[in-house]
Amino acid sequence: MLPVNRLLLRYGIAVLGVAFALLLQSPLSNLLESQTPFLLLFIAVIASAWYGGFGPGIVATALATISCAYFYAVPFPSFTALVSEQGVELGLFALEGVLISLLSAELHQAQKGTETFWLKSKHHQEKLRRSEEKYRLLIENVKDYAIFILDTRGRVTSWNVGAERILGYQESEILEQHFSCFFTPEDVAQGKPDEELKQAIAEDRAEDERWHMRKDGSRFYASGITTALRDRFGRLRGFSKLMRDMTERKQAAEALQQAHDRLEAEVIKRTSELSESNVALQAQIAERLRTEAWLRDDAERLTAIIDTQHDIATAELDLLRVMNLIAERTQKITAATGAVILLPNGQDLVYRVASGIAAPHTGLRVSMNDSLSGQCFRTGEILRCDDSETDPRINAEIYRRVGARSMIAVPLRYERRIAGVLKVLSPKVNAFSDQDAHTLRLMAGFIAAAVMHAAEFEARQAMVVEHTIALTALRESEERFKGAFHDSAVGMALIATDGRFLQVNRSLCQMLGYSDTELLNTNFQAITHPDDLDRTLTFVCQMLTGEIQAYEMEKRYLHKQGQIIWVLLNVSLVHNSQGEPVHFIAQIQDITERKQAEEERAQLICEQAARAVAEAAEQRSTFLAEASAVVASSLDYEATLVSVARLAVPYLADLCVIDMMEDG
Repeated sequence: MLPVNRLLLRYGIAVLGVAFALLLQSPLSNLLESQTPFLLLFIAVIASAWYGGFGPGIVATALATISCAYFYAVPFPSFTALVSEQGVELGLFALEGVLISLLSAELHQAQKGTETFWLKSKHHQEKLRRSEEKYRLLIENVKDYAIFILDTRGRVTSWNVGAERILGYQESEILEQHFSCFFTPEDVAQGKPDEELKQAIAEDRAEDERWHMRKDGSRFYASGITTALRDRFGRLRGFSKLMRDMTERKQAAEALQQAHDRLEAEVIKRTSELSESNVALQAQIAERLRTEAWLRDDAERLTAIIDTQHDIATAELDLLRVMNLIAERTQKITAATGAVILLPNGQDLVYRVASGIAAPHTGLRVSMNDSLSGQCFRTGEILRCDDSETDPRINAEIYRRVGARSMIAVPLRYERRIAGVLKVLSPKVNAFSDQDAHTLRLMAGFIAAAVMHAAEFEARQAMVVEHTIALTALRESEERFKGAFHDSAVGMALIATDGRFLQVNRSLCQMLGYSDTELLNTNFQAITHPDDLDRTLTFVCQMLTGEIQAYEMEKRYLHKQGQIIWVLLNVSLVHNSQGEPVHFIAQIQDITERKQAEEERAQLICEQAARAVAEAAEQRSTFLAEASAVVASSLDYEATLVSVARLAVPYLADLCVIDMMEDG
């Protein structure tokens, strides 16, 4: 009904209600004689206000008041005859009508608000129901995560499919059970479940990664989040628990760590082998460190010694290069003008390496018997000469030629033997001090060790390089294998020990007409020709038992379209580090065309042999016929034999000789 029509209906009912009350007033006047004349009109006003609201109630009140004033207030229908008592009654009636209209309007408004609130509440309840249904479906259908609710005491109150799959409990079994049954006995003994709930209460959530227990007693590694559930007033209502099985990831991480530890142990082992070769050198470094306090005032010299040691230790350890480096650094450290390393050669010492003023004299030979260097080599002592012109141990002529007046000679001692002599030179008198001699004594030990360890170090270094090259080659080999496997023109496959295809390449798929997915879902038995299957399985058993290492055979496969494919199959078995068989590697060449060619060639050879036999039979028949005619035509046996021999040459052979035997 249109709003205008409804409005007219409401006001029409108000007017008709008053009119109907007036009509009933006359017939019921006898009954109502002792009653107020406003009773029926009052009922009409109440009905109009209740149905129509404030407006129709006011209209009904006005009409009823006017009607009462006109019809019932005086004996005659005149407005001038109203008395004061009747006026009060009319006023009260009108006031009551207005109040009833107002009250009805408020009641209508309250009813409308109540209906609106009821509709909103119903809509909100429907939204809550749908939200709860979605949440329930979400929780119940998540299979990779265990999601369940705990009450404030830690007992399970809800359970989903993921929790059932991961923990092994049915919902009917676990409800009202304490969630500590998921923890290991060790964690339960340490109070971990209660600690987790306390942390969730204090921080609103608690995260953990630890081992848990399934219903069957097996352990699994899981990560979980426990969240405190609170109402809008902040009161604790329970806990939600989200758990994910991380066992495979944990095992993979542990396996990776074990592999890393093994590799690191191998590297440490190789490094220790190299470190052992430097024990003597490290001993000299320790001795140098013990004298550091004595050399504190000469930090530059100490730094130079350390740099020399470092350079020697990091050099390529070529003997000539190491000795040149030693001569140059020794000259610099002692402020000498020349340095030389002498090595024994027969009864002499030879200037093997020289620097500074001694450099032009490389190769100079001095006698071990009448030289300062020779005495140092023989006695193993550090010798110093402050002036070569006055020192009786010195051949002054030699050092005049070199241009040296003072010097220090230090033996290069290694493992209780003297390998040579290190000597520094200066054209000045008294150029060297006790500190220089001590410095050279410190250097001599690690210099000798460095020289003698050069060969050993190079061998160790070569071992490391070889190991690195092997690792690089292994990685490159793996990459080449992957490329060769997938891009090979020959069919290749990795096959499990039970016959399942683990990996196939493009060439094999094209050869057999199957996709890689189809082959990976089957085994080699399914595509092998029945006549070749027993022989193939025999070879497989022999490989698995260790009787043979590999095998090669020609066999038949069944193409996806049904035709027979002849192949040349080469198979080898791969073992793991424990010697257990892992999988087979198969190389498969399509030899169908070759087989067809061989069959055609064999058929051709048979046909040619048959023709040759027929021709030979025909030739023999011809020969016998002609030979019979010759024998029958002549009695001269010599002429007959000659004729027969001539007939045999073109038919039976390229040469014919007849031997005659005579009697006697």
